[in-house]
Amino acid sequence: MKFEMLTYNFSKIFDVKTVGPEHFAKRPYSHMEPFDLDFPLKKRSDLDTLMRGPGVYQIFFKDKLVYIGKFDTLNDGNVANERWRKHLETITLRGNRLGFNSPNSVDALIDLMDNETLRNVLTAKKTKLKERLRDTGVVSSRNRMAFANKNWSTFSKLSATHLKQLFTVDYYRFTDIRTVLKAKDSANKLETALIKQFRPECNKECSKNNPSEEATVRHARKTTISQIKKLLS
Repeated sequence: MKFEMLTYNFSKIFDVKTVGPEHFAKRPYSHMEPFDLDFPLKKRSDLDTLMRGPGVYQIFFKDKLVYIGKFDTLNDGNVANERWRKHLETITLRGNRLGFNSPNSVDALIDLMDNETLRNVLTAKKTKLKERLRDTGVVSSRNRMAFANKNWSTFSKLSATHLKQLFTVDYYRFTDIRTVLKAKDSANKLETALIKQFRPECNKECSKNNPSEEATVRHARKTTISQIKKLLS
């Protein structure tokens, strides 16, 4: 199995745009702050071709590994648009499409907000927040909410300039896989091994009883290359 490692700063892939009420005309939920950012892909000719194909990716926040995911389609889709864009929305808790499956009440959701500023903002918007207790296609998890709470002083003023300073991604793209079954199997095996190793704090496998192994970019890359070699053997 051959692969290539592609590294991107998210500011080179995504724009950061504030959206208003008119953006929600055809949606079952209303415009509300702080869920008012969109992260459209930049217009770059290379993004479509380089973002296709099966593989595993690792998202870093200030040089620290915070999420591991897979993209297991063979030729369809674009990992930046279908995965990374949603992760930006959920990890920062700023995405305009955000929804929540758990907890299932507004008060319980607000109780999860450790940051007082964030809690106060959402308390003032309970009616609109209730509309988002659904699967919107971009659903935040408890671990991602905890991460956003911890970094809310940064995410509350998120801009294109901040994005450049915060997020990078390593994408290990398999380049010689020819079948859908092989694509799914290879991506799943590598993702499973890496999550078991690191348990990044935004992945569901991270918990108080099984906390994250804090990993830098350098450490994560070394381990990932080693895991890929095991798959090849």
